[in-house]
Amino acid sequence: MSSLQILNTDLVKGLNELKKGKDEIEKKINLDKEKKSTLEKEKKELELKLSFLESSLKKKQLIFDKYCDLINETEKNYSMIVQSSKNLLDVLKKEKTEIETNEVQ
Repeated sequence: MSSLQILNTDLVKGLNELKKGKDEIEKKINLDKEKKSTLEKEKKELELKLSFLESSLKKKQLIFDKYCDLINETEKNYSMIVQSSKNLLDVLKKEKTEIETNEVQ
């Protein structure tokens, strides 16, 4: 074999190896692109779910806060009613005692 033929054979062999490497990396690139596309789709779906969940959570938190406010206000007013009832009972006992004392005299 002449040196020109050897050189040509080596050149073709090297070129084929480069093409093989290119094909392998192209397959890897395409797989990565598919994975990226799938992940981007999943990301959009998750972002949408997260958005709905955040909105729902805000509404529920407002309702929760209203419950807390109503409970606090009710407990406060109930305490005032209890105190007023105690005061009324004290007045009633005092008045009854005065009436009974005046009755005996």
